[in-house]
Amino acid sequence: MTYSKILLSGILSFLYLTTIGQVGVDYDLKKPKKWENRTLASETANNGKKFRKFRHFVQNNITHYNYYYNSNEKVKLIIARAKLSFKEDYSRLLPFYNYTLDATAAQKKDLDSVIYKCTMGILIHDTRNDWTDNLYLLMGETYYLKKQYDSAAITFQFINWAFAPKESDGYAIPIGSNYNADAGGNNSIVSTAEKQKPLEKFFQLPPPSRNDALLWKIRTELAKDDYIGAASLIEVLARDPQFPPRLQPNLQEERALYFYKQNVYDSAAYFLERALPAAGTREEGARWEYLIAQLYERLGQSYEAKTFYERVIAHTYDPILEIYARLNAIRQNKEGGADYIQRNIDALVKMAHKDRFESYRDIIYYTAAQMELERHNIPGAITFLNLCTKNSARNGTQRDKAFLQLGNLSFEAKDYRMAKSMYDSINMISLTREQDVSWLPDRKAALTIIVTQMQIMYRQDSLQRIAALSPPIRDAFLKKLARYLRKQQGLRDQEEENGTGSNNTNNKQIPDLFGTGANASAADWYFNNQNLKTRGYSDFKSNWGNRPNVDNWQVSSIMKSNLAATNVKNNAGFGTDAQAKGASSSGIDYKSLLANVPTTPEKLKKSNDSIEKALFLLGKTYQEGIADYAYAINAYDSLLSKFPATLQKEEALLNMYYCYKKLGDEANAARILELLKQKFPKGSFTAKAVNPDSANEAKTRQKVNATHQYEKIYNAFIEGNFDSAIAMKKVADSLYGDKYWTPQLLYIESVYFIRTHQDPQAKMVLSQIIGKFPHTPMADKATTLLDVLNRRRQIEDYLTHLQVKKAADDDSITISNFPTARDSLKGTRLVRNDSNMLKQDDTSSWAKAKAREQALAKTTTKPTVTLPGMIKVDSTNGANTIKMDDFQLAALHRYQDSLQTAMAKSSADSAQKAILKQRADSVQAALKKLQADTAQLAAKLRTMNSAFALTPDKPHSVLIVMNKVDPVYVSEAKNAFNGYNQENLYSQSLTADNASISDSVKLLVISGFATDADALT
Repeated sequence: MTYSKILLSGILSFLYLTTIGQVGVDYDLKKPKKWENRTLASETANNGKKFRKFRHFVQNNITHYNYYYNSNEKVKLIIARAKLSFKEDYSRLLPFYNYTLDATAAQKKDLDSVIYKCTMGILIHDTRNDWTDNLYLLMGETYYLKKQYDSAAITFQFINWAFAPKESDGYAIPIGSNYNADAGGNNSIVSTAEKQKPLEKFFQLPPPSRNDALLWKIRTELAKDDYIGAASLIEVLARDPQFPPRLQPNLQEERALYFYKQNVYDSAAYFLERALPAAGTREEGARWEYLIAQLYERLGQSYEAKTFYERVIAHTYDPILEIYARLNAIRQNKEGGADYIQRNIDALVKMAHKDRFESYRDIIYYTAAQMELERHNIPGAITFLNLCTKNSARNGTQRDKAFLQLGNLSFEAKDYRMAKSMYDSINMISLTREQDVSWLPDRKAALTIIVTQMQIMYRQDSLQRIAALSPPIRDAFLKKLARYLRKQQGLRDQEEENGTGSNNTNNKQIPDLFGTGANASAADWYFNNQNLKTRGYSDFKSNWGNRPNVDNWQVSSIMKSNLAATNVKNNAGFGTDAQAKGASSSGIDYKSLLANVPTTPEKLKKSNDSIEKALFLLGKTYQEGIADYAYAINAYDSLLSKFPATLQKEEALLNMYYCYKKLGDEANAARILELLKQKFPKGSFTAKAVNPDSANEAKTRQKVNATHQYEKIYNAFIEGNFDSAIAMKKVADSLYGDKYWTPQLLYIESVYFIRTHQDPQAKMVLSQIIGKFPHTPMADKATTLLDVLNRRRQIEDYLTHLQVKKAADDDSITISNFPTARDSLKGTRLVRNDSNMLKQDDTSSWAKAKAREQALAKTTTKPTVTLPGMIKVDSTNGANTIKMDDFQLAALHRYQDSLQTAMAKSSADSAQKAILKQRADSVQAALKKLQADTAQLAAKLRTMNSAFALTPDKPHSVLIVMNKVDPVYVSEAKNAFNGYNQENLYSQSLTADNASISDSVKLLVISGFATDADALT
């Protein structure tokens, strides 16, 4: 067998393997259409003709420049695009490569074109040219970039087999075996020798691709997480003395990748340093040096890390990478005493003051903050983080990181107001791309509740302290406060507005600003008269207060005051009390401020109620929102101290017991438990504390009982027994309260009131749903129904005067679709076809079908049995009947009895008994087969004579049986299905209509399904 024959058979084998090697690889072995009648060069490569030099030269150049070169350039372009889309984060450990295989696999169209180009380059050229193995290698790389690792592994393995060293007669030379050692060779050699002749070097012919394929096979095994296979091949190549020197850095790269993926950072850094010559460009080499420094830093080897960071500074052109390298190099400087951190921080601050680093000050200050945290200097870290936020871009990621860390530091210090403010400043969308902050929304929500309740408590405590002052002192304080707030808002003093102030200048003579009077002089002009300017400034300040030096300050002041009032009004429902709303809506004056002060018992009770609710909610949020059990205990303790008679006392004690248990304070937990037992011996919260399992079981039983009760109410509503349902619902609500099925039953109850024209009751029920169950689907439905109910008279008047012509039963009714954009494209219509439906209130078809079935059942059949197990079918008068001979059947039974008798008589003769038993079994089998065939044929004939037949490929309908359902809901079901079909199944001609079986049984018939499968799905 010649070398060309081996290679051609290998091509066909490889193409077959690629079709089965990877899911999604679809390779067609047929020739392209334009070459289907042409004999390709790959097919004639083994015809025995000599591969002459001129042909060799031509085939090499065409294969190289027309196929390999273009395909290789496209692969380079694919990788370059993936690198451009990759975003580095130098604050974290860098990935091994600066692109992802997801980004390359996304370019499927270009990768497929490379595979096609390589395949065609192999098929239409002589397989003995020097670029065939390179095309296979490029094809394997493309499969790897497509993340089709099985196909890539098959390709590289094929290269290893097909292009292995051969003897002169075409047989493969054994590699890596003891046979080589016995023959005087080396049993460790598995690679291909790369000794090019001078002429090959001159024409720059490619080296053998088999060695490259072995390295790519290692990378493929690592991508599949097959560390054992990768390690085996790495060791084999590392011990191979013939492995070419040009690929030694690439082998070290694969070894570094092997250890990097397993987080063995010391070995990864060691081998990656030796793989630096394999970096494609100087910039990628600098990136690997940065990664080496990061690996050494994680190992605690500061000197080596600093060395490689400094090498990055000398080699990189990327200013961002240079900045991070400089920062980290400074951080690694741990020599010269215990104050090395302070020296590093001073160096960073000095670096930030330089103009060339102005654009990177946020990164510098953020790094300085991290160094302050290393020595646990929290105030210093907060200072640098604030500088970072001030020097960051408005939507910069570094700014969000700084705010996040500021929020975390404030949260750890239990400064929840500041933590909420910091978290609210974060752009969640951009930060989510950088790190996992899935926990942040829940923490922000909890902090919002905490801060709101703290504001309520602070406000009410302040108002109560003001109310406790004596009236003269309180009045003077409020007046002074009103004047201060009005000036702060840019408003005049109230006394000046009333005309009683000392600055009323209505009767004053207006000065001549421009000096145009009779006694005018140059010194009288306003801007030249220092006295007038001073007096004007004093008058302006006394009238209008301090004003910014901006245009349109009057309009701006009014807009700000109105905007502030509007914001307070809009946010009033979010945890604020009613007194704050009153203060914001009214003007800022003495009376409005006094109205908010709890000077009466009613106002004082209202203020205390706000504090009571705020304390309980504060404790519960501390406990459940942020798991701060110590603060939760303080809040509950304050609640019980200030309000001993609070209605939340039992639950507060239970929560305190739970918090003490969480803190491990068993003594206080036992004390609270005893207090619970004394104060509330039969309380539900006490039961939860004493025996949580029994309490859960009781709650489950209550829920099951409530569900059964509400199911009865629901069925009564659906059946139309509204009076009985309403009576049962009142009883259930008194027992179980507003839970479980309450919103659904209320909605059905409103439908009943609407039907009986009790609109006020219906509106009340719908409003109850909206108020008690907001943000639920039933609330949305109730809102829509309430809007329709408010326009009931208008809708009824329109329908009363609407003239509608009733269609005849045999008319075809065309229902237009909803006016959507799809109508203009599809132009479909839903057509009613009454032939596929049951006629309403007409049971004649059912009666006829029933009569035919009964007649068939009463027919006396006498099948004729000519032989045991056979039946004869006779067709007379167009009706199929089964004729069976009773005599033959009786003869079979008699024969069976005689066999049984003979078996009994010949019990002593075992052989005779066995023969008789065999005959009896044969007769029994014949009887069973006769009975089975008779039953099967009878069932088939019943189906043929029945009004219904199983024909899956014929049009089908779907029936929905509604038993004891009020006609209102039957009609609503029909309308609902019609609307759904028109909106979602507009391309099918589906119709929905009602039919009646009896007064209590109704049918909803949906017709128009093409087959039974369509109807079932």
